[in-house]
Amino acid sequence: MTCSPDPKQPGGTCSCNGPRCDCLLAAGSNTGTCDFACTSESPACAVGCPQGSCQTACAPQSVCNVDCSGQQAGKCETSCGAGAVCNLDCAGTGDCSIPCSGGNCTIPSCVGTCSMQCTGDHPTCLIKNCTGGSCTIDSCSAGGSCNIDTCRGACKVACDGAAATCRLQACTGGDCGITKCGPGATCNIDSCGGGCTIVCDGTKASCRLGTCTVAGCNISECGPNATCTIGTCQGAGCGIQHCASGATCTIETCSGGGCNMQCAAGSTCIVHNCPAGGCNIGCQAGATCTVEKCPAGACNAHQSYQGP
Repeated sequence: MTCSPDPKQPGGTCSCNGPRCDCLLAAGSNTGTCDFACTSESPACAVGCPQGSCQTACAPQSVCNVDCSGQQAGKCETSCGAGAVCNLDCAGTGDCSIPCSGGNCTIPSCVGTCSMQCTGDHPTCLIKNCTGGSCTIDSCSAGGSCNIDTCRGACKVACDGAAATCRLQACTGGDCGITKCGPGATCNIDSCGGGCTIVCDGTKASCRLGTCTVAGCNISECGPNATCTIGTCQGAGCGIQHCASGATCTIETCSGGGCNMQCAAGSTCIVHNCPAGGCNIGCQAGATCTVEKCPAGACNAHQSYQGP
């Protein structure tokens, strides 16, 4: 493992002991940061960056643990090579990032605006806890696994790779989204406080928005031969805005009523249960559209189609 003061941000000094290095401020300095590099020949590298803004390069097959936590820290970047295991802790602060190229990459905690770019061969990326929201996984390449466990709100995942698997487990404040779901990919939001969106545009993709506790969650696009499901909309006004030919689109329970779908020819659209009424399906000729349970006369499974 190596450590050197960053010439672009002078004032930092390296303090190393075996596989651990810390970036400290030199005497008389108020600012400064360091650059670190960890090789596969090193034992597990441990980096401390209490002042923030450190750059760490983790070589393929290496192990890197970077501590960029604390109110004075943040803005650290850890580049993770193929087969490397990289952890970047940004607790108490934010704006950290991991370009993850085929590695196993984790941000255990971040106040907000942390990001990952998950590229290369089958990357594994995880943001465990985004306490202030607005964390992102900006890409998830073919066969990748990209997850955000808990987010206060406005987190986004781009699941653009074929056969990638992406999951946003809990979006407590709402307005989270999966902005793309590639061919054959699996894209799920387990629970959302309201206003979450999945763009399930990939052919044969599988997308599920489990529970929307307030209102306004939607799957904006369900691509050709894809499977798209909204589990329970506890508020009102959830919907699937376009169900393409060959796709199967389902709303299991619309507790608050007013859920809608637009279903193109060749698609299959089902609302299983709409106890409050007001669930409607815009059903193009050649589509199969059904509302199974609804108060008499309160739902319409064959409205005029308004899709693109």
